Amino acid sequence: MTALAEAPAHPWTCAVCGENPAVHAAAVPGIPNAVFPYCRPCTTAMAHPYDVLVNHTAAEYAGQLDDAPAFWRDVVARTLRHLRIAPADFHADVTAEMVRASG
Repeated sequence: MTALAEAPAHPWTCAVCGENPAVHAAAVPGIPNAVFPYCRPCTTAMAHPYDVLVNHTAAEYAGQLDDAPAFWRDVVARTLRHLRIAPADFHADVTAEMVRASG
């Protein structure tokens, strides 16, 4: 058997939940070059990879989610709701990323 024949039926795991097999790849809204594997439940919830949202909010909106466009606030809200992450935890992670990135 070749390595290809031994590959699992679902070689990718969802980049959002990290649990389910991915069914397709898609871009994060507003970040067209950020393409990740998504499972069906995360796709249905319109949730996206948490670390990408943290990094993008820190870099593009200086950590100020209130200053981000409405579509981005919606992307974040849907993801936090789906992953059961408190907005305060998201804010803390964005702040930590800004500190990390500054030096």
